This record gives sequence, structure tokens and C-alpha cells, in this order.
Amino acid sequence: MKLVALILLLSSAGFTQEAKNPISNVLREMLPSRAKNTVGAIEEMPADKFNYKPTPEQMTFGHLAAHITDGNYFFCSNVGDVPRPKMEELQGTEGKDKLVSAVKASFDFCTTALAKADDSKLNDNITWFDGKPRARAWAFVALASSWADHYGAAAMYLRLNGTIVTAIAALFLLSAAYLLIVGLTMLARPGFLSMAAGADLLSGLETAGPYMFLLVSAAGISVGVGLLRLQNWARRIATLLALIGIVLLVPRVSGAVVAARISALAWSGLGIIVRVVIVFSLYQAPVREIFETK
Repeated sequence: MKLVALILLLSSAGFTQEAKNPISNVLREMLPSRAKNTVGAIEEMPADKFNYKPTPEQMTFGHLAAHITDGNYFFCSNVGDVPRPKMEELQGTEGKDKLVSAVKASFDFCTTALAKADDSKLNDNITWFDGKPRARAWAFVALASSWADHYGAAAMYLRLNGTIVTAIAALFLLSAAYLLIVGLTMLARPGFLSMAAGADLLSGLETAGPYMFLLVSAAGISVGVGLLRLQNWARRIATLLALIGIVLLVPRVSGAVVAARISALAWSGLGIIVRVVIVFSLYQAPVREIFETK
């Protein structure tokens, strides 16, 4: 009975703690996903594009990363009622590695600071940007809003700058063009090219003849154009085609291993790696956001 009573007492204490800090708990629950998505968006941008800005009036992507870092330190220190750590002020021109590390460190600080957040302090005064006092509740609301705004801005910069989506679209279009040329050549000059010319892209479907080359080529062109236009259906079909390609390539890899054909193993393995990268890239949160908000 004593053990049962102790368990009930501990459970009750935990429930009471949850009940008395609902707002702080919401921020703590939001933090992991917001940190993952925002850091992922910053990492997605190529290093040589951190000076990119959509219009002359807007900040560069590097300045956006610095702004995100500064916002996290300001809001999280006020929410958690903990001192803001002293550090070098970022200018946004430090380079990708340093800015990515700074953004990660700011979210790590938020994790520590929010662990001390308490709803009972919502009415306490804090010093706002303008130097005037405001209720701590302002920091709670502004923190949640800033996470959404900053991630949305980073995703928009990625969308406007192209990056990985353009590369994947180009890959589909180049592959489609190759299959189109091979298929038309087969029809115009039977026997001039072997069906094996499409084996690396069609993974067995080439045996169906030149019309299969043309059919897959048409599909590839449609998907490539759809990706460039940021159509979500194109992202899904591209992912599906990549997954099918992985499945079809697995037997070729196994056969190459058994037969000790190094070149075939390397080529098939590369094909699988490329398709895995396509699937992984198109299902990253920042990339999905680009297509789903189109």
C-alpha cells in the first residue's frame, strides 16, 4: 500500500507541475521540431549562397541566420529568466560553418533556458528591444511567433534560390533527354543501338523496346518540369520513381557481388546512392514546405 501511495503521490505531483505551466510546456514541446526544421533549412543552403537575398531591400541569407541566432538568445533568455550569454555579435558574413554552428548553439541555449521557464513569471517585467518594460508574456508569444517566421523565411529563401530541387529536376530532364534520343534512334535505325543502352536508367524495362524508352522519357520530362514549377505531385512521383529504381537495382548489385564484377557493382551502387539522395532530399522538412505552400 505504501508503494502504491508513493506512486500516486509522484504522479499527482507531475500532473500538478504540468497543469500549472501549460504555456511553458507548450514552448518546450515545440522546441525540438522547430530547432530541427530551422537548422535543416540553414544547412540546406550552399555555402556560396549565404550572400543571396531575394531583393536589394531584404537581408542576405547569412544575415537571416545571424538574426535567428540573436532572436533565440533574446527571447529564450527572457522566457526562462536566465542571463543571456556574452558572445561575439554576428554580422551575417562569417560563412556557412560558423553561422550554422551559431544557430545550433542558440537552440541549445533555448533548451537550457526553457527548462527553467515558469508560467508564474508571465506578469514580471522584462526589458524589451526599445528599452522599455513589458510583461514577460510578450517574450513567450514572440518566441513562438519568431520560430514560425524565421523557418518560413529560410524556406522561402531556399525556394527562391533553387538549390537541391533544381539539381534533381535537371537530373530528371537530362535522363529523359538521353532516353528520348536513344529511343528515337532505335526507331529510326533498328539494330544501330543495343537495348542495353538504357539498362542503367530503366533497370530491366529496356527489354520492352524503344517505345518504353519514349514512355519513360515523357514521364521524366513531366516530372522534371513539375519540379521546376514546385508542383507537389512532381515531388511525390519523383520520390516514387527513385524508390522503384532502388528496388530494381538491388538484384543487379547482388548479381555483381556474386559474379565479382567490380565495375558493374560500382555503377549500380552509384545508381542506388543517387536515388537515395533524391528520396532523402525531397522529403526534408524545408523542401516539403516549399512544395506544400506553393
